[in-house]
Amino acid sequence: MPANPDPRTLPLYARLLAWIIAWRVELGAAIAVTAGRVMLARATDAATADYAMVVTIAAILSVRWTRWWLKDKLVGARRRRRWEQGLAWMWPAPVTPRLHAHGTGPWGEWAQVRTGPGGTVADLAARADALAAWLGVIEVRVHPSATSAGWATLHALVADPLARPAGPWPWANAASTSLWQPVPVGIDEAGAPVAIGLFEHNLLLGGEPGAGKSVALSQLVAAAALDPGASLWLLDGKLVELAAWKPCAAGSAGLDVSDATAVLRAVQTIMDSRYQGLLASGQRKVAAGTGIHVVVVDELAHYLTWPD
Repeated sequence: MPANPDPRTLPLYARLLAWIIAWRVELGAAIAVTAGRVMLARATDAATADYAMVVTIAAILSVRWTRWWLKDKLVGARRRRRWEQGLAWMWPAPVTPRLHAHGTGPWGEWAQVRTGPGGTVADLAARADALAAWLGVIEVRVHPSATSAGWATLHALVADPLARPAGPWPWANAASTSLWQPVPVGIDEAGAPVAIGLFEHNLLLGGEPGAGKSVALSQLVAAAALDPGASLWLLDGKLVELAAWKPCAAGSAGLDVSDATAVLRAVQTIMDSRYQGLLASGQRKVAAGTGIHVVVVDELAHYLTWPD
């Protein structure tokens, strides 16, 4: 792999072109102001043109949304230059990744890049720590594109999204829910919302004590309890973990495995009836919007250790 060229060794025209491209926003603004001043001076005189330009710029800056827009553009240009410089220094030519888009999020910045000729997303991941040091952030995470091997999204995190609570559950104040829609359960390592679809899925929650199993389970059970068309069936091997949801349940069982078996047999009867209905109608799946039956088992090992 060729060595990374020192920009100072590039020809003068190449360095000048790179500088113009990097500062294109500021240069564009300066050219626009200068051109406006020249046009006014030709139409009137130099003093009037200068006065008009000062008044115009002051009027523009007096509007809040205009100040915000200008700040966003200037700050965005500075961030873009930092990304472009980092990508140019971290990866040798001609495999230098190309920056296509960038922006900010609640946990830092992101950039969408295209690998250069001969480069791979694995190369990006291998130098992620060096890029994080260049950008002055705690970590850069590389997320490959699901549709192209040459594209990736880089997340430069100024704070760890998982280091503090994610805030209230998005459906906490919902009057009702629908299990035909994905259920929000938290955020991922980049701070993006994560949702789980329950329809036609079986979910197994596991982890060490204190890892958040009960919280994740409660969010799913709450979503089912808020769905007016859903039916809850609870098997609570701890007796207290699902106790709050028993008034919403169509059936429940505690420590006794025979009670749990009875609950499952009741659900099986409903399943058999639905299969018969599908068979009679020549269908394989229930129609969207049909009431969903949710069977929740806490402490599955308890029910699997009985002799029978």
